Formats: sequence, structure tokens, C-alpha cells
Amino acid sequence: MVPMGGDFQYEDAKVNYKNMDKLIKYINERQASGSKYNIFYSTPSCYLNSLHQSLESWPNKTQDFFPYAHEKNSFWTGFFTSRPTQKRFERDGNHMLQIAKQLSVLANLTSEQHNKDLDYLRQVMGVMQHHDAITGTEKQAVSDDYDRMMYESIVGASNNARDALRILAKMPDGEFESCLRLNISECAFTKDGADNVLVTLYNPLAHSSTQYVRIPVKEESYQVTDEKGRTVPSEVVPVPWQVLALEYRPNDTQHELVFKAAVNKISSYSIKKVESSEAKHSSLKKINPREDENSETVVENSVVKLVMDNHTGRLKSVEMNGVSEKIVQNFGVYKSHTSCAYTFRQDGDIEVFENDFEFTVYEGSLVKEVHQHVNDWISQVIRIYEGVNRVELEWMVGPIPIDDKLGSEFVTNFKSEISSNGVFYTDSNGRELMKRVKDKREDFVADLSRQPVSGNFYPVTSRIALQDDTKRLILLNDRSQGGASLEDGALEMLLHRRHLFNDGGGVGEALNETQYGKGLIARGKLYLILDSVADGDTVTERKTEKELFLPFWKFFSKTGEVEVTPAKSLPDFNDLPQSVHLLTLEFFSANEILIRFEHFLDKSEGRVISFNIRDIFDSLGGLAIRETTLDGNMPLRDLKRFKFHAQESGTKPSSVEYSTAQHKPLEAVKSDEASLFAVTLYPMQIRTFIIKTE
Repeated sequence: MVPMGGDFQYEDAKVNYKNMDKLIKYINERQASGSKYNIFYSTPSCYLNSLHQSLESWPNKTQDFFPYAHEKNSFWTGFFTSRPTQKRFERDGNHMLQIAKQLSVLANLTSEQHNKDLDYLRQVMGVMQHHDAITGTEKQAVSDDYDRMMYESIVGASNNARDALRILAKMPDGEFESCLRLNISECAFTKDGADNVLVTLYNPLAHSSTQYVRIPVKEESYQVTDEKGRTVPSEVVPVPWQVLALEYRPNDTQHELVFKAAVNKISSYSIKKVESSEAKHSSLKKINPREDENSETVVENSVVKLVMDNHTGRLKSVEMNGVSEKIVQNFGVYKSHTSCAYTFRQDGDIEVFENDFEFTVYEGSLVKEVHQHVNDWISQVIRIYEGVNRVELEWMVGPIPIDDKLGSEFVTNFKSEISSNGVFYTDSNGRELMKRVKDKREDFVADLSRQPVSGNFYPVTSRIALQDDTKRLILLNDRSQGGASLEDGALEMLLHRRHLFNDGGGVGEALNETQYGKGLIARGKLYLILDSVADGDTVTERKTEKELFLPFWKFFSKTGEVEVTPAKSLPDFNDLPQSVHLLTLEFFSANEILIRFEHFLDKSEGRVISFNIRDIFDSLGGLAIRETTLDGNMPLRDLKRFKFHAQESGTKPSSVEYSTAQHKPLEAVKSDEASLFAVTLYPMQIRTFIIKTE
């Protein structure tokens, strides 16, 4: 197979085809002189068919192809982080898409406008998977257009969600507004006050979940109550001054109300302003460690203990899950003349910011926060929530300075004393973990002489981890980023980048994002977990990953004395095994619902599980159900694919073979007995069903 051309080669296709026609003609004419080559136009499927007919066996490829380089000074590892705010916006788009799809089914929204709005977000999310969109390697004008489409489509789909909640919550006049600027602690719905506000939380996960909720408010006293009128403990915490200082951020609200919420599918919480004497929230204690004689400050709750170095202002050690480890966090920058949207080319070693960080501690009973000021471009909040087994690190980076006319790669790293021996793990598209070894590749020797740093960066879409015989250190993130382990026990994440060089690789311009006339500011979260290796329990990491990927969505309404009770009983997915994720719930056609179940543990973490979906089928009004291929386009019973043999098996096929479904596809109708609705899932397996409804 000879692939011809690239993505810019067919702008004038006639020229290309004319050349190839000549090439084919003259090479084939040589057959008269004994040449064995016969060249013709073909397609990938025809090529695969030919390989299949050849009855050969083939080598196995188990790793991926990262990191890619087109020459030894050009590793394409910068795009793992390029345009960090758009990479986050894409996650918000998927978050709303899953919620709008689920709510449309639960409330039976089928109008033409509802379908149009939902389809628009589906299409935009499809566009965002383009190899120059989610990667951040598009021109600025195109990026701006992606942002416009994302915003419009999220607003449209949130109108669907609003209409669904009006039906499901029996509140036909409820506003159910979404706030899209909560990442800078701002919400138009609460900017003038949060008195008599109803916060409706939607949980897109299969199982009930308990999470902390943060609402932008003024510095006043509040009472939070659940649907049964019970008071829920809450706390008012200050927004970091660096966020308040953001240009164009209205500063009506400078605090956040924090409370803990438990949600099955839909739950509402009422917020009322009260006199300070009536408030049920605990008062916050503010600590300025520099005024303290001690050399360190301990910030701890019942499950996590952090030690901060009072002199340097840095994280010093972490204790959780019965394990204690010295973990020091730093921020730094790699300078470059020639990096671009794709490539990360360092000119020299990392420049670590050696200055002492200013920091202030806020201690409440629900949340404890360390507000750090690193320099004019970097600040961070380290948070621990009561009862939550992880450390949240909310970073803010920018505007990245360009006074020196150099590009910059801004990173944070965490150095521990864990003996990881150059081995670390990154996820593959949020699913299986891939083993990475510093300076090594699966099936060739890489030349890292020019780029020893960038040549060791890998894409991290949900987590990166390292371990030794006793301890394991994990970082989870909120968007796609580049990550590495450049020395034993250390993890490094590339947070933000800004460059002035265009290397002619296709974009046609430098990656120099600006907003309001200055370099773009990005804000995001990392989550740190320290655990014991002895119990081998990475299952909690998986569950945390799902909760962080699809947390509660907050909808805001004004409330009088409204009693909120779901109008109809919703399907209950809580009976699904804990390792099963409700991957998709959406309308497939006017009277069909598509549903996908994912076993999200891998074979080292989980086992084969079985469950019955008859109750779910009935609650969705099912008449019949059929199993399909993953995309929903073909009945699974019709599946027939080429089967190829691995060389390591030592045998070659004697005739062509085909793969069919590995299990009997589920097909049943309403009158069938419940046993026919049993579903078995192997670790990492996804099964797709279409339910026909009335």
C-alpha cells in the first residue's frame, strides 16, 4: 500500500491525479520487461481484504504510537496541551451533551426544536474531535469559530435540559438556568444575591453520588435545605484574589457557598439568606503562616493530611490512605525559540521558579484551602474536602510573558521519593492504562539526544501514575494535557503554552493566544491521590475518574415555597454493578432509545460481571430490545469481520476466517421472561442496545 499525498495535497486534485495516472501507466508498462509490479488505485478496505486473502500471520502491536516525531528535534508533544481552555470547553460540551441526551429520554422531549438543538450539539462535538480541533493545532480564527459553535450548541442543549426539568420536577415556570462561567466563580443568577435560590443538581452517572457543590455568592449568611426541608451544613469561602483581579470579571460575588449534596438522578437544594445568628454554616478560620513561628503548617481533615513549608510556601508532604510520602510541588518553564502548536522543542533545562510562594490558609469543617501566589502569572488553590480521599489543586496560569521574545511551556511537577525506576502509566483515551518507560519505545530505539524532555511526554486524558512496591502516586486531570515522569518518583504536567514561532508545519501561524489584548489566562484542576500498592485497589481511581468526568450539573431557579418532587418515577440504574457505567442514554429514532453499558475496570482490576436489565427496559417503556454493534448501526447478529492471526501463535490460517459476536446477542420482547434480559460484561467491554418503545 502506497499512501499518496497529505491533507494539503488535494486542494487541486486534478494535478495530483494526473501525476499518479502517469506513474501507474509507466510502472505497469515495465511488466513487459519482466517487472513484477502492478499498480492500481485502491481503498483501505480493498487492501485489508487482500491481506486477509493472503493467509499470512502478522506481528502484534500492543502499545500506541506516541510520542510521534518527524525528525529528532521535532517531537509532536506540544499539542497534548495546546489551547488548554478549548480543551476544557470541549469537556464541558460533552458534559452537557450527555445530560441533555439523558434528560430528553427521561422527559420524552421529541419536538422538532428539541431534536434540532440536541443534534447541533452532537454535530459540534463531532467537529471538536477533528485532529486540528481537540489538539489545538488550528488557526486562531478557526479556534474562535469552534468556541462560537461550542457556546451556541451548549446553550441550545441547556434549553432542552431546562424543558425536561420543568416536566420532571413539576415546575413549569422553573428557570433551571445553567451558569457557564463557574470556572471563574461567577454566575449571573446569583450575582445580585442568592436568597431564595433553588439549585437543582442532575447526576449523569448510573449510581447515586455524593459530591461537594460550590455556588458563587456574596459574603452573607445562608441556610441550605434539601428536598425534605432538612438543613444541610454549608460554608462560605473566599474566591482567590487573583480570580477577583481578572479583567472583565464582574465582582458582585467574591465568595462561594460550599455544601455536600447526595443525588440519585435529580435533587434540589434551597438556599435562603438568613441572619448570621441563624446560619448553620461554620465560620472559616484564616491563617497567615508567615506570622507563625513554626516552620510548617499542617492542613488536615479526617482522611487527608497536608504539610506546607512555611518558608517556601510549597506543599511538603501528603498523608492519606494509610500512606505518608514526602511530595514537593514546583512550577517551572521551558523556554523555546522554535516550539509551535504541534511541537515542543526545549532550548535548555527547566527553569524552576525558586522564589518563596506567598500563601494563606482557610480552614472550615467542610473544606480546607491553601491559597498560593507563585508569581504574577501563576497562582493555585490546594483543597481538601471532609471525607474525600483526594487533594484538589486548582491552578491558574497566564498571561504568559513574552518580553524576552521567547516561547514558554509552563509546567508543574510533583517530586516524591517513590522508587519508580523510570516506569510510569498514562491512560489511553480514559480507558486502559499504558505502561511507559522513560527513554524507551516498544519496538524501536528512539533518538532523544536533541529532545530528552519533550521526547518523554505522553498524552494524559484522565490520569498519570507511578509506583514502587509499597506506594502509588496518581494525578487525575480535567482536560487533555501532556505529562511525563522525567526522574524517579516525579510526575510533571504541561499546563499552558505560548509561542511566537511558526515552523511551517501546516498551521501557518504561531500559537499565541490572547484575550482582551493580553496573553490568555487558563484555569484548571489536577487531583492528587497517594495510595498503598499492597491492596492493589485501583478501582477507586476509576470511580473517581468517572465522577470528575461527569459531575453534577447545576441548574438555578428562583424559589418561593415550591415543593420539589419528581413527577414520575425515573428509571433506577443503582442496581447495576458498581463497575458498570451508563455510557449512553439517548433517543435513536422517534420510538427507539439507544443505551450503552461499559464495564470500566480492566482485567487486572475487575472480573466478568452479569446483571439483568429487565427493570430498566420496563421503566423506559420497552416493547422490544436488540443488541447492535458499538455504533448502533448493525444488529450484532449480522457482525462479520476479517479475522487475522498473530505470528506469536505460531500458526498460519489454512483458509480465510471471520470474527462474529463473541456471545449470543441479546434480543427479546416485552412478553419474554426476565432471564432473557441478562447482560454479561467482560472487563473493558461495552455493549450497545436499542430499545423499541411505544
